[in-house]
Amino acid sequence: MNGTYSDYHARAFALMLARRLFEAPLDATTVEALHEDGATDALLCLDDTPAMRAVVEQLANASSDTLSTWENDYMRLFVGPTAPAAPFWESVYLDDRELLFLPSTSDVRRIYESEGLQVAAAAGREAEDSLPHMLDFLATLAQRADAAEQAGNTAEAERLAQVSANFERKHMANWLPTFATRAAKAPVSPFYPTLCQAISEAIAAEVVR
Repeated sequence: MNGTYSDYHARAFALMLARRLFEAPLDATTVEALHEDGATDALLCLDDTPAMRAVVEQLANASSDTLSTWENDYMRLFVGPTAPAAPFWESVYLDDRELLFLPSTSDVRRIYESEGLQVAAAAGREAEDSLPHMLDFLATLAQRADAAEQAGNTAEAERLAQVSANFERKHMANWLPTFATRAAKAPVSPFYPTLCQAISEAIAAEVVR
């Protein structure tokens, strides 16, 4: 990210869309809205790779039958009721016991709070190191960097970009490749495994820039 207004703005929008794709199964109303706005093409702002292009194409061609399959795949991969094939919490990949709420989760929470953000607890305590929460955090940083850039505060925009890069390096690049591999091995249709691969590649590309 080179710090221009358009880069920050596009990145924020793309990250919010990526968060939506992971936070819950897609429904027909959401997919229709994405089609009308041409929003799915924004994902290519994160990383224009074959995997990301495949995600965009699959979203463009989604039907009601497709969405039903994807909902089942979402539950099998990320939620349960049996053990998820590819849980989307960082701490699961840092311990052989695949536990939540490890010290890494506390560190993620501390980083959120250092930027004035807090994960809202729904039914009980919620682990802050889920991929949807992480993508939301990155989107918020990009939105704030965009606003800072518009206000002429280049230093603050660059600080926020650095916070984002450090977070990706420390708390995302370390586990997303394994997450994507587990999704790819699961007996599900291609959409979510391809999405997991695309996001993993996008974060890896950001880390090396």
